[in-house]
Amino acid sequence: MKQLIKTNTISLVVFLGLWVLIGCKKEDPEKEGPCGVKDPIMQLPWLKKEVEFYSSNPTYSFAVFSAHYQGERIFWFSNILGKGLEYYNCEGKLKYIGSPRPTDDESQKIIQLMLKYDTACSYIIWSTPLFKQISVCK
Repeated sequence: MKQLIKTNTISLVVFLGLWVLIGCKKEDPEKEGPCGVKDPIMQLPWLKKEVEFYSSNPTYSFAVFSAHYQGERIFWFSNILGKGLEYYNCEGKLKYIGSPRPTDDESQKIIQLMLKYDTACSYIIWSTPLFKQISVCK
């Protein structure tokens, strides 16, 4: 009798453990795309507004970049003339990287991501024709 109770208890624990692991699985929004949408440029209103503004003038050299940073999707903007140390989350909330010369490792990682063309070029999700023409990103 004790063996039967022990076997049933173990079976129940294993079943419940598997059920929790399989049944509570969260969907990964990145499978759908950045921020859980297929086309962030058109489906995130704040980002669409920025792109519409910069695409309305052919003299702008502008690009939108996107990557993962500290467990979240981020976006940053760049032009050929300069780059800022600010970025946006999926909701369009502006965030800054500490001081102009931060020393912490996390800030250094995002600065490398944003400022080095050899890595940043792979994160472009939209750019103006002029940016494409004069940028080192091809």
